[in-house]
Amino acid sequence: MRVFRPLVAVPVLLGLVLAADPVWAAGKSTGAKLLTRDELRACLKQDKSNKARGEEAVKMQADLDQTKADIARENAAIKADAAAANAADEAAVTALKARATALDEKIDGYNERLPKFNDFVRALEADRADYKAHCADRKYDEKDLFAIQRGK
Repeated sequence: MRVFRPLVAVPVLLGLVLAADPVWAAGKSTGAKLLTRDELRACLKQDKSNKARGEEAVKMQADLDQTKADIARENAAIKADAAAANAADEAAVTALKARATALDEKIDGYNERLPKFNDFVRALEADRADYKAHCADRKYDEKDLFAIQRGK
């Protein structure tokens, strides 16, 4: 008859792990309060909001990067066309000026969006720091989490 020894080892190992944890060894909490159901609900809502806003920030950054690349590409094309253009050709000079004016407007739009984006990211980082300080690594009762997920 064969004895399956790992089954005997699991409770022993679990006992050693629990005894190594000061919370379980003393049979008391370490003084950190469990999150209440309302606090847990607020933390879950804040985490969800932070994630959504983080994804939005990534999209905004990608859009800004694309605009910056378009500006650089158009600037290089205007410089190349200006070097190749004949100064006596008034139509070509007028077309180059119009392109340069349009590029300046695009640059102005880009520069107007940057402070708004920076403010958005600063606010997001402040909210993430607040979440970390008040919610992250805080213990909660799983029954509360399940109740919140069920809509209670």
